[in-house]
Amino acid sequence: MNDKEISIGTYVTYPKTGTTGKVISTKEINGEIFFQVDKTGLFYRSDLLLPVIYREERKEKPEEDIRKRLENEKKLTSEEIEEAFEDVSGVGAG
Repeated sequence: MNDKEISIGTYVTYPKTGTTGKVISTKEINGEIFFQVDKTGLFYRSDLLLPVIYREERKEKPEEDIRKRLENEKKLTSEEIEEAFEDVSGVGAG
């Protein structure tokens, strides 16, 4: 691996454990470069880390989609709900 691909601010993964995070500092120990990852606070040897493309977490659905979902749920009648429970059998059926 080319250490120049990773620098402070780069998102990385440590494949052996699946740890991912952002590099927050570097340190040289006995001639080897180590990178500190924000998620664990630990230093990892640079040759054992892989740079990754960071994807933002999923954003919440727009308010309009939430309103449509609530409207659909309100359409269920009490009869439909009772019928659904009548079909339940087996473990946990009460």
